[in-house]
Amino acid sequence: MNTRDLATDIATAAMKGAAGAGAAAWNAATDQIAMSIAVGAVTLIYLVAELAYLFWKWRRNDELGGPVP
Repeated sequence: MNTRDLATDIATAAMKGAAGAGAAAWNAATDQIAMSIAVGAVTLIYLVAELAYLFWKWRRNDELGGPVP
């Protein structure tokens, strides 16, 4: 695992979460606060799950000595 792999994984996770964050911001801007909170909460749950997966993947790769498909 090198820095490039970490940067790629982090950028991919950020891009996946950007749509939900954008939808929450749009709903907040149009005074749909309840929908904004719902979309924001789901996005936050997704991002936490994605981070947990990445940490698991990185630790597993380190234990096995290299990238694992």
